[in-house]
Amino acid sequence: MGMRIAVIVVFAGKEGDPGFKLVASAYQRNFALVKNPDTEVDVFFLRNGLTTFEEFGYRHQMFLNDREMYHAILEAEKSGYDAVVPMCFFDPVLEEARKAVEIPVVAQGETELFYASMMGGRFGVITINEEAVSLTDDLIEKYGYRHRAVRTRSIGIPGAAQLIAAVDASHDIEAFTQVARESIKDGAQVLVPGCSGISMALRLAAGCEDKYPDGVTEIDGVAILDGMSVVVKTAEALVALKRGGSSFISRVGRYSRPPREVDEMTLAKFPYRGSGVWKA
Repeated sequence: MGMRIAVIVVFAGKEGDPGFKLVASAYQRNFALVKNPDTEVDVFFLRNGLTTFEEFGYRHQMFLNDREMYHAILEAEKSGYDAVVPMCFFDPVLEEARKAVEIPVVAQGETELFYASMMGGRFGVITINEEAVSLTDDLIEKYGYRHRAVRTRSIGIPGAAQLIAAVDASHDIEAFTQVARESIKDGAQVLVPGCSGISMALRLAAGCEDKYPDGVTEIDGVAILDGMSVVVKTAEALVALKRGGSSFISRVGRYSRPPREVDEMTLAKFPYRGSGVWKA
């Protein structure tokens, strides 16, 4: 029996925008490298929300975006999806969403750091810009990996340039390689792209496939984590556990939830008047 996974990208954009459709196509190509043939993955974008990478470097701006993401996750469950992935390395509304729905919610940052800790002794996260470095460090601390992480670095590429990487990844690859070698000097045994755009640029090597026919999966022998692949495979694994009757989440402690009628009463007090999402 196949699975349906909803990937909700944290960015907002105009429905049908060819640039966003191009990015969604890159996600699909990356997922297709590893997902089960009968797994259906749909990529959604917010209709209303933050639109630039620069905005995501600041918590108060991300906070304003979170409600749109939260309601998009609720809608994914209502629409029959088996799992949902809020696609952003900083794991927006993760705890809130896991409390609110009964399907697996797979977080990009949490999942990537977990896999990186299995792949080698120490890892280095390389993120998009300097504003994102402190947010990444907070995430590493939150998940308990400070002792496994070397200094977080950034490639320092303007956010708008990330769209270009969907058709020509050469600039991202060059910038990542340069910074990665500094991370390796710091002691990194695994390199973690701290952004889905960087991750796909490396794995797909769009526009420079002749030079990198298998993508860029290591630098100087140090493995690069394929973020999009580990996220979709984790979603499949959690759905399989749920279907098989195994526990996939604990409702005691962090992810406990109130009775459903209490949830419904609260939602009624704060009716959602946002714009929802669109499928690319």
